[in-house]
Amino acid sequence: MRLSIVTTTRTKVAHLRAALRNLAARAGERADMELVVVNDGSEDGTEAFLDAFAAEFPCIRVRTDRVGLASARNAGVRASTGTHLLFMDDDIVLGEGYLETLLASIAERPDVVQVGSLDNVHIDNVAPLLDEAGQPWFAGFPALDALVAHNSMFTAARHLFAGTRVDGGAGVVTAAWWAVSTGGNLCVPRDAWERTGGFDEHFKSWGPEDAEFCFRLFRLGYTAHFNPGCRLYHLDHRRDTVATKLSLMHNAGYMLKKHGKPPELYAYLELIGGIISMQEFNNRCARQNGLPEMEVEECFLTLKYVTRKDQLIAWKRA
Repeated sequence: MRLSIVTTTRTKVAHLRAALRNLAARAGERADMELVVVNDGSEDGTEAFLDAFAAEFPCIRVRTDRVGLASARNAGVRASTGTHLLFMDDDIVLGEGYLETLLASIAERPDVVQVGSLDNVHIDNVAPLLDEAGQPWFAGFPALDALVAHNSMFTAARHLFAGTRVDGGAGVVTAAWWAVSTGGNLCVPRDAWERTGGFDEHFKSWGPEDAEFCFRLFRLGYTAHFNPGCRLYHLDHRRDTVATKLSLMHNAGYMLKKHGKPPELYAYLELIGGIISMQEFNNRCARQNGLPEMEVEECFLTLKYVTRKDQLIAWKRA
């Protein structure tokens, strides 16, 4: 078993510095993993930072020319050699014991998708962390729980996998895991990536290339295992909300048509629009796929800041 950590970045050198220095502090000199960093046309000091970082921590470097997140991830995988692929975004830092817990889980369940527990560090708390990561003495972040903002978009996986079966059966069988396993919180067997053909490179900007990738895994019969001990933290940052809206509208419409407009994807659009709950979404998917229904703690998973209900209605009528 060998873990390939694939990180893609574009013009976010301060966040990337924090992410990679944190990873180096957590990983040490492990022989059972490798790091692949894809610089997708950055226009800041990313290359200079990677030159310095690679001199201290071995990594495989790939350069792409602003091809987008899906294509950049695929390029990183093609340059890797691991049996398992961990996709770690350039704004993600790992909690204590993350790698050890993940590797133990992979050894126990090598054929499933691995999902960790993700939290969002409030944007007001991020700048001091980035400053700290820029210091030459930096040796990894301490526990970050005190800096976490409530944002259930990030904690959706934790809510879902904490659910209980309505029929009282043993074990949690989630029909909706594919919708909450984001590209910054996702580890898959290499052969799973190969069976799907990787991320769909028609997705050129923001979202939901990771959900679409996982939806294909779900349809192939893959299941997901949630690791509460695998703690990750997203270092929040400002977004161009107009560009994000337009990207989500275009990509979600493409995703729907690509798969022949199945009921699960209509439900997914309602979920991310804040129209239905996580429980209702999971149970619609469960009924469609012959899986048990679940009771899920109320979780207001919404992307209303990038979409509107009238857009979802328009997609439903399409």
